[in-house]
Amino acid sequence: MTDTNLSIFETLAAQVTQEAQLLTSYLNENGYYQPDFKQGGFTEFDELPPEIEASRKRLQAAAKAVQNLAAGPEQYMRNLARSYHDSTTLRWLIHFKIFEAIPLGRGESITYSELARKCDVNEDILRRIVKYAITNHIFHEPESDEVAHTAYSAILVTDAELRAEIGFEVEEGLPVATNLVEAHEKWSMKDGRGNRAAFQIANGTDLEVGEFYAQDGMEERREGFSAARPDEGFEEEFLMKAYPWDKVKRIVDVGGSKGETAVALAKRFPGLRIMVVDSEAVIDVGKESLLEELERKVYFVGCDIFREDGSLPTEIFGAQLYLLRNVLGKCSEERARIVLSNIAEVLQDAGDGAKCLIVDRVLPSPSSGLKTWNSEDAKAARHMDLHALEMCNGVERNKEEWEALMSAADEGLRIASITETDESAYSILEVIYADDDV
Repeated sequence: MTDTNLSIFETLAAQVTQEAQLLTSYLNENGYYQPDFKQGGFTEFDELPPEIEASRKRLQAAAKAVQNLAAGPEQYMRNLARSYHDSTTLRWLIHFKIFEAIPLGRGESITYSELARKCDVNEDILRRIVKYAITNHIFHEPESDEVAHTAYSAILVTDAELRAEIGFEVEEGLPVATNLVEAHEKWSMKDGRGNRAAFQIANGTDLEVGEFYAQDGMEERREGFSAARPDEGFEEEFLMKAYPWDKVKRIVDVGGSKGETAVALAKRFPGLRIMVVDSEAVIDVGKESLLEELERKVYFVGCDIFREDGSLPTEIFGAQLYLLRNVLGKCSEERARIVLSNIAEVLQDAGDGAKCLIVDRVLPSPSSGLKTWNSEDAKAARHMDLHALEMCNGVERNKEEWEALMSAADEGLRIASITETDESAYSILEVIYADDDV
């Protein structure tokens, strides 16, 4: 049988072999451990050369496609529908701190009875949940009555940041996502209000996300939200390198929260003066935590960035650069339009040379001319799109949708350029104001 006569199943299977050999050869030649479920060797892929990383992504996509084709349509749909137990058991294991109670040493294990005693849980329930988790390569049984870590379960003990992120997903994100139907039935989710989403149904509140977590008694949940928001996976180094900051003097960071981005920029580029604009409650926290040596470089102005009355604080006007980092992806079309309408006002007032940098995702589309995404990255982006919808009626956008949003906010707004990189899921949209009547 020639290659041209191969079925899609055979073609994908051959691709799995080819890409796996490429990855294996690279790891062997550079002295790395081979991927393994066992603890003690392989832990995680270090930073790979671009061509090897691309091959690894192709391997993932092809292997998943082979698995799905081998399952067939009926079994595939059953597996998809039943996958909720993957998340619920993970939530149970994290909630009762099962991961931390199992010894980490290579070759070490613990009996079910001792593990149940340490975690103060029902032993029978523990056994059943752990045995399900084992089917996902989380833990293994070296003996019939013992539990030990795999490389995949151990990572949730050794990597605190990952544990916080996963904990947020299953403790906060999961209950919210299960109320998407109820939110749509109640509100249709058309008006774009940030307090009419699945989050409000799940938590029995009329407050928006930030207001909800700011309440007294929410300290632990607020810490988890702040430490592990999945939409905050933006690489700081990408932002530092993506623009000639040393050529800018004054920046306004719109929706800049507690000033994390402003502080990072001010430390790296001492010539910058950065104003952080956000709600009074948020900037008060930023003021308190600001380092003394940065007080002349970073300052805060309280403002509702969603105001429509045209009464923006005078301090905001006159900057060279306005920054919207990871703001508009959390907004509905209507709220994003309001923000950009205000941006148009300050850009028009500032005159030639003033710009707005939007740091956000630009989803792929057939006609955009931008890079195409592999299936894993595309699914991650679609996850974030739904997460934004469920939490606050937000939306991720492709190039054409960004352009339409600009026009809806103000006909003078133009996307001058879009900067992409393989190192980040985010792009930088450079926006200018071009008054055609002038």
